[in-house]
Amino acid sequence: MNFNVISRPEGLYSKALSTLSIYTNKITLTKNSNNTFSFINRLDFDIIVVIFSFLRQQDCLTCMTVCKDWYIRVPDYSFNNWKTLQFSGTNALTAINDRRLKICLGNHVNSVEFNLIKKEHQANFIIQKLLELGCHKINSLGFNNCTIVNYNKFLISLRQFEVSSSAHLTHLILENHQSNVPFDHVLHACPQLTHFTFRPARNIPMDVYDQEPSIMAKQHSNSNDMNSEEEQQAKPSYTFDKLIYLHIDAVLHIEYRLKPILKKCPNLKYFIGPSHDSCAYQANTVSTYSINSSAARRTRNTIEFNDLLLWCPKLAYYVGDRSYYRDEYPTLVKKNSNMDKVLGRDNLYHLSINEQQYGYNQTAQILYQHKDTLEYLKLHRGFMSSFREDSHNVDNDDEEANPDWSYVFDHYQLSRLQTLICDHIQFNTASIINLLNSCSETIKTLDISMGPDDRQSQHHRTRLNNYILSFDYFALQHMHTLTQLYTLRLTSVLFKDKNSVVIMLKQLPCLENLTIRASAFLLPESAAIFLNNLKHLELWALSPSQSEAQRQRQRQRQRPHNRNNSTINTRNGNDNNETITDNEYEDYEKPGVIEPGVFQSLAFMDGSKLETIQISGITNVPSMHSLPFAIASLSTLKYLELKLNGSPLFGVSRDDGGIALLDFAIMLRENSKCIEHLTLNQVRCVSYHALEVLGGLPKLKILNIRLAIRPKFADRNNNNTKGFFSLHGVLQLLITSKSLEKAVFFSALAINDSPKDILQQLLLETEQENQMSSNYFSCRVNTMKTADYIVTSKGTLKFKDTFIEDVTITHCRRGII
Repeated sequence: MNFNVISRPEGLYSKALSTLSIYTNKITLTKNSNNTFSFINRLDFDIIVVIFSFLRQQDCLTCMTVCKDWYIRVPDYSFNNWKTLQFSGTNALTAINDRRLKICLGNHVNSVEFNLIKKEHQANFIIQKLLELGCHKINSLGFNNCTIVNYNKFLISLRQFEVSSSAHLTHLILENHQSNVPFDHVLHACPQLTHFTFRPARNIPMDVYDQEPSIMAKQHSNSNDMNSEEEQQAKPSYTFDKLIYLHIDAVLHIEYRLKPILKKCPNLKYFIGPSHDSCAYQANTVSTYSINSSAARRTRNTIEFNDLLLWCPKLAYYVGDRSYYRDEYPTLVKKNSNMDKVLGRDNLYHLSINEQQYGYNQTAQILYQHKDTLEYLKLHRGFMSSFREDSHNVDNDDEEANPDWSYVFDHYQLSRLQTLICDHIQFNTASIINLLNSCSETIKTLDISMGPDDRQSQHHRTRLNNYILSFDYFALQHMHTLTQLYTLRLTSVLFKDKNSVVIMLKQLPCLENLTIRASAFLLPESAAIFLNNLKHLELWALSPSQSEAQRQRQRQRQRPHNRNNSTINTRNGNDNNETITDNEYEDYEKPGVIEPGVFQSLAFMDGSKLETIQISGITNVPSMHSLPFAIASLSTLKYLELKLNGSPLFGVSRDDGGIALLDFAIMLRENSKCIEHLTLNQVRCVSYHALEVLGGLPKLKILNIRLAIRPKFADRNNNNTKGFFSLHGVLQLLITSKSLEKAVFFSALAINDSPKDILQQLLLETEQENQMSSNYFSCRVNTMKTADYIVTSKGTLKFKDTFIEDVTITHCRRGII
C-alpha cells in the first residue's frame, strides 16, 4: 500500500515512541475480565491522545493490528492525525479501500491532497468515497502534479461538496498541473471558495491558456472565435463574492479569460499574476507575441490597474505579471495560514509590479495614488529587458525603454513603507536616499539590485563592472538614521571608499542581515563597532572599492620593474623563510575587500550576535591567509561558508603539511563551540590531525571541504601531492564526532584505488577490530558500526594510478529516514 502520510519531526516521533515505551514498561500488561489491556484503561484519555498525535498515520494503522480492543480504540485516540490526508501514485485506490483507514475517517478530516494521480477517475472515486465515509467537513482540496482531462466529471465531484458537506469547500490548489483548466466553471462549481491557486507544470506551452477548455459545449474545430454563441452560453454568469485569494501563474488571455473572472470578485484581497518564469517560457514557445512596442505588449497582456481596483475595490495585496520568480511565491496561502493582516485592510499595502507591465507613467501614477498606504513595494524590470538587448526588431524610439525613477523617488513620500525592493531599475543615489529618509522610521528591508545576480546567465555576469549606483561619503551624510532597518541586500553597486561603507553602517543601528553581491566594496575594521547586532553576513563576488584600486595601481607603478629574482623569502613579517613564487606575490598584492580585523574586533566586543558568515567568489585578496583565523575567533558562530577562489585558503606553500588547517581547527574548537555547518574551499592539505580536531567540535553537523588539487599535480611521484588528503583522518573524524550527520570532500585523492572504496574498507576493518577487542576483554566497546554510514561518490577521475572523486559520508542516525 502506497499511502503517503504527513511527516512529523523525527525528534517528536522518537519522543512519542519512548513515552509509549515508558508507560508500557511501568504498567503491568495484564488482561482484565473484558480482555482489554489495562494500561490503556489506567491512563487518561488526554494523555493517550497526546502520545498518538506524535505518531505517523501508518503507525496508527499498525497499532490497530495489536488486538481487537486497540482496533476499536485507536481511531478515537488518533483523530488529530487524520485532519489531513494524502493520496499518491497508482495505489491510491488501495489506500482508500483499507478497512482500518475507513474506521479512522470522519468529520475531523478537513484537508485532502492528491499527488501524482495520472488517472482522473481515481481522484473522483476517492472524493466520492470520502463523502460516503462521513468526511463532510472537508474544506481544502489540493492536486499536485495530477492530470485531469475530463473536466465534466471533475466539476461533478466538486459540486458533491456543496450537496453533501456541512462545511463547504473553501481552498482549492492545483499545483504543477498538467492541463488547461476552465477557471470560470471551477469557481462556479465551488461558490463558497475563498482561496484558489493554479500553478501549471513548467513543460506546458503557455499559448494553450488563451482558450477556455470545452465544458458542456461542443469542441470547436475553429476555436479561435472565443465570442461564439455556444461558448458564451456555457459560461456561468454570477459573481464569486466569497473569493478573497486568487493566484494564477499562467498567462491567460486578458479579454476572454482573466477579465471575466476578476469582474466577478468584488471582495478579492489577494491577486498574484503569472511569474517571471512562466512569462519567459511563453516567450520562448509562442511566436505570436509582438515585442516591438511596449504599448502593444501592454494591450495584449495587461489589465489597467484602475479597472482592477474598480472590479476589486478591497484589493490589498497585488503581485503583478513578471514581477517575481516562481520560487519566491510558493503556494502562498493555504489552510490555517495567518491572513489577519490582509483581511482587516481595504487599501492597497503590498505592491509588486513590473515596470514594463504598465509603463513608467502609469506605474508612477499607481505609486502616487497609494503612497500613503503602501508598506511593501517591489519595482522589477522583467524578462522583456533581455529581448531589448538581443533582439534586432526592437523599436528604438520607445520612450519607456529605460525609464529613470529618480524623480519619483525624490518627490513621493512613502511614509509607511517597510519593504523596498528595486530590481534592475534605474535611479540615482540622491533619489534613493531621499526616499529612504521619507520612511526612515518604518523601513525594515532594503533590497537594491542594479545588475545581474546569480540567477542570470554567465553572459550577463561579465557586465558587472558597469555600476549604475554609487555611494560616497558626501552623499551618505544626508541619509537619516534608519532605526528599523533589519535587512540590507545590495547587488552591483559601487562604494567609493571604506569611509562610505562605515558611514552607511553607522546609520543602520539595528542591522541584522547584510548581503553584498557583485559590488565594489571594502569591509573595514573600523566598521565593527556598528555591526554589534549583525547576525547574518553574506559577501559574494566582491571587487575592491574605487579608492583601494587606485592606491594599488600607484603601488604597482612604484615597484621595481626588474623581476629577475623569481622568489622572495619573506612575507608580512613572517620569519619562516617560506619560498614564494612571483605569481603568488602578485596574488597577495592585489587590493582587498575584507579587513580580517573586523571579525577580531567583533570577537572582543560584548554582545556580538554574528551567527552566519557566507563569503564566496572572492579572488586573491591579501587577507585570504589570515581571514579564516580571524573568523574562527567568533564565539557565536553557527554557520561558516568560505568559498574563495584563486590562492589556497590555508597556507602559501604546498608542503605546509596541513598545519594551517590544523591551527584553524584548534582555534575554531576553542572559540566557536556552537558551529554546526562548516564549508571550506581551496584547501591545500587535509591532514589526519586537522580532521581529528574538527571531529571534536561538539555541535558540528555538516562539513564540506573542497581540496585545491589540479589534475596535473595528481601524481604520487610528485611531492606536491603528498599529504593532500588523509582517509585515515576521515575515519578518525567519524569516530571522534558525536554530532556529525554529513561530510562531503570534493576532489578527494587516493592512490591505487578510489577514496570511496578505501574508506569503506577502513570502516569495515575498524568495526572488526572493535568487535575482537570487545570479545577479548569481555566488555562492550561503544563505537561506530559500518551500517551506520552511507558512503557515496561521483565524478571519479583517474590519472595513472591516482583517483580523484567527490566523496559523501552520511550518518544514518536512529529515527532519521
